[in-house]
Order: sequence, then structure tokens, then C-alpha cells
Amino acid sequence: NMQWLVPLTAFFIVLGSLGGIGAWIIGPTKGLMVASLDGSLPQSLSKSNKQGVPTRVLLLQAIIVSLLSLVFIFMPSVHSSFFILSAITAQLAMIVYIFLFLAGIKLQYTKPNVHRAFKVPFGKTGMWITGGLGCLSCLLAIGFTFIASGNVGISSLLHYELSLVLGMIIMCVIPYLIHKLSK
Repeated sequence: NMQWLVPLTAFFIVLGSLGGIGAWIIGPTKGLMVASLDGSLPQSLSKSNKQGVPTRVLLLQAIIVSLLSLVFIFMPSVHSSFFILSAITAQLAMIVYIFLFLAGIKLQYTKPNVHRAFKVPFGKTGMWITGGLGCLSCLLAIGFTFIASGNVGISSLLHYELSLVLGMIIMCVIPYLIHKLSK
């Protein structure tokens, strides 16, 4: 009865997807540029063109995405490749959150007197509970990524799990090495 709504809905889905793609492209680019300006990455990455676009960071991002796309060659289907890349992305996001929770706990001890816009109730105990539950939730989420969906088309569970572990290790080691080499 509402067939007229289908093209309108499709238009807004495409529009939202384009916005999401823009956020996925520019978010990491801006983060890498700020890291290079702060000295956490090689200074050469902080160069921008006259429009303020961090061209070297965009080029680095293009190289990284191209290398990640090689996973499509080694997996049995596009669906399984996308599933593995999505799982690794989720794992890396959870690792970032674990570091944030641990940093929050550490700040309770190293800088307890700094005024903050928000403070976890019950002092250090509250921070340990919040940070601990946060870390536990993140570890649980990482664990769930190792459960392969039946319709993904992965021939071997061991191959899938090794791909996830190897992908997570590589994606964690690369930034560490870049950071160490830039010092």
C-alpha cells in the first residue's frame, strides 16, 4: 500500500550510507594527522595541501585499505572476507575501549585532583567497577567474534580463528612499530 515510500526510503538509505562512508574515511585520517602533529607518528605525515587536506595520510590510508583488501583473494567468498574484516574491525575497536577503560583507572591514581566534566561515582572503587566491567564486556565481545556464523561460508573454523588472531596481531603490531620508529 505504501509503494511510493520505497524510492524515498532507498534515497535516504543511500544518503546515510554516503555520510557513513565519509565519516569512516575522514575520521581515521584526521586522527592520524593529529597523531603526527603530536609527534606520535612521523612528522612527514602531517603535511597538508593548500586546501588543508592531509594528502600523505590519505595516501597511507589508501595503501592500508588496499593491503586489507587482499583478504578477498585468500578467502572462499566475498561474504566470508567481509565477515572476517568486520570481526577484526570489531576486535580492534574493543581493544581501543579496553585501553580507554584502563586509562580511566590509571588516571584515578596518577591525576586524582584534576577537575573533570564527569566523575564516576564512588571514587576509585566506582572506577574499578566501571572500568573492570567495561574491560570484561570488551573481552566478551572479542570472544564473540570467534563464533563464526553458519552461513558465512568458511570451510574451517580453525582457519577462521587463525585469520582473526593473525589479523588482530598484525593490526596491533603495525601502529606499535610506526610509533617506535617515529621516536
